[in-house]
Amino acid sequence: MFSSVAAQDMKIQGRVSASMQKKIGESYCYLKNLTSGERMDSCKLDGNTFTFHISDVVAKEPMSIVPLDVMLVSEPGSLNISEENQLTGTPLNEMWNLYLLEKKTYSKRFNREYQETRNDISLSRFQKEGLLKSMNEEFEATLKSRALNYMRRNLDSPLNTLALLDYMPRINKVSTFDQVYVFSSRETQRCPDVVKMASRMEKLRRTSVGEFYTDFTVPAGNLDGSEVKLSDYVGRGKYILVDFWASWCGPCLREAPYLKKAYEIYHGELFDILGVAVKDKREDTRKATEEQAYSWNQIYESGAIASETYGFNTIPQIMLFAPDGKILARGLRGDGILNELAKYLNK
Repeated sequence: MFSSVAAQDMKIQGRVSASMQKKIGESYCYLKNLTSGERMDSCKLDGNTFTFHISDVVAKEPMSIVPLDVMLVSEPGSLNISEENQLTGTPLNEMWNLYLLEKKTYSKRFNREYQETRNDISLSRFQKEGLLKSMNEEFEATLKSRALNYMRRNLDSPLNTLALLDYMPRINKVSTFDQVYVFSSRETQRCPDVVKMASRMEKLRRTSVGEFYTDFTVPAGNLDGSEVKLSDYVGRGKYILVDFWASWCGPCLREAPYLKKAYEIYHGELFDILGVAVKDKREDTRKATEEQAYSWNQIYESGAIASETYGFNTIPQIMLFAPDGKILARGLRGDGILNELAKYLNK
């Protein structure tokens, strides 16, 4: 009986790179079940090595090592993980390693060709911009195609979950998520990170261009600490440009010249701007508005209320609402702000 149980055990041994060791220090590592979210084992780094042990492995399940960002499959045997996160020793993990290695090789080749194109002095600026854009589009399409094909071939395998989780950081559109999610297994759909992503995509779907605004309330969102709603500004007969931003966000502050230009040109009976501070302290927001000379209204200390409602996880997020509250545009940046406003207000 002892031999039978031992034959089903899984031992995971690995080494971390010097940079990773410096990043996490003398820390504990955790082996996490990605479907249930349960911690299966823990260990403290011994120098730059770690060891996990799972007894009596019955089902093959997707796992991850936190905080090393290594994903793997639980299966009987001895798995070795190199400093470069190469997985060897068990069948499914070697299959997963091959997928990652092919992706890494393709990405390195793309990055090399992309840099060569950027540095090509024989191309005009117009030619270079067009070519780089085309290369980026082809790169993203290829990565998506590879993930889709891999998931489709592994519908009954925990590799289905690993492939989606690996590709998920590149998903920023509802249409892309839908294309990938259709090839996810039931086990993959149960994964907490996938459930969270599906929820965010549903919020994006409900607040996409063409839909009417979704209201939210910030209990102390006015400067004087009183309650404020998005509907206090949106859907009241004006075009409203809403800037979800924060004082600590460099890219947000780089939009200041375009926002001030838009306000200077169009502010009046038909148009206004509203700032919504996301995960920012009231005093920091107030100080930044003074330094940037923002003349428009602000909603303070919205925390995660606004981002949860509209399904975005990066800022700035700049949106244009019609006088009746319909969403006309999302993700506006730079000159795109003025170009979008011109469609409606130059009439």
